Amino acid sequence: MIHTHEVDKLEISIVSPVYGAAEVLHVLVDRINEEVAPLTSSYEILLVEDGSPGADWQVIREICARQPKVRGVKLTRNFGQQVAICAGLSLARGTYVVVMDCDLQDNPKFIPDLIAKARDGFDVVWAERGRRGHGLAKNLQATVFHFLFSVLSSIDRSDPAIGSFSVLSRLAVDSYLDVAETNTPYNVVVGWLNLKTSRVPVKHESRATGRSSYTFAKLVRHALVGLAASSDRLLLASVSVGLAFVVASMVGALAAVVRYALHGARPGWTSLTVLISLSTGLILLSTGVLGIYLGKVIELVRDRPAFRFEEILN
Repeated sequence: MIHTHEVDKLEISIVSPVYGAAEVLHVLVDRINEEVAPLTSSYEILLVEDGSPGADWQVIREICARQPKVRGVKLTRNFGQQVAICAGLSLARGTYVVVMDCDLQDNPKFIPDLIAKARDGFDVVWAERGRRGHGLAKNLQATVFHFLFSVLSSIDRSDPAIGSFSVLSRLAVDSYLDVAETNTPYNVVVGWLNLKTSRVPVKHESRATGRSSYTFAKLVRHALVGLAASSDRLLLASVSVGLAFVVASMVGALAAVVRYALHGARPGWTSLTVLISLSTGLILLSTGVLGIYLGKVIELVRDRPAFRFEEILN
């Protein structure tokens, strides 16, 4: 994993993964400047373009041409938000590094509060959202996701009030890069580091424009990959379900023998069809879970770089 060199250190870096946000990037950068400039002149803004199909990189080029404090980073393809965050952190030169989304739902006005708390000696400061600024359906999906993640993952709990909006100390950044688990959600890896942590209450804003790039299918994939990367409980759950089904089948077989002895044979094609379908589904489910884990092992064995830079501006 790439680490920041000791030269050209800055006080604050802001890392923001960019995907499908061309319309708000000018506003995002202006608002970050308004909030960070009074704190220090030693800062940078890293906009990490994650293979967006839109005009994001063109807008980033325009911003970098007129603002030297903005660094544009283009990845070779869409690697995903977690990888884009990791790529940004690997280039960040700040003593304190802010991680935030690009869609203005993470309000830049809270950056000074987060930095102030970090300066009190905390390595990780989370922006704690009282209420997520999504619609009802998206909030419901998030609640279900965090509940299941808490049950199935090895972490103590998954908090829906915590997203990626945060501040990391240099120790936290270097520790995060040492772990280099880009398949595991950002907040899970940072929580696993078990560094000195605090929270700052913030307001999660409604999306300024457009729609989230996280479709339901992408959320499901993100959840499965994240669970597989952070815990082996999916395997244990599949084994438990399989054992429960075997026990139920044995009880059913015993009941069938007793009924045959007492009443003779009776047709049961419907129940047999349901039984076969259920058992087949459970087998496929368990095989799929096992396949996810094997896929993660293959990725580690191949030892490919987590991301590739296509171009870096400023």
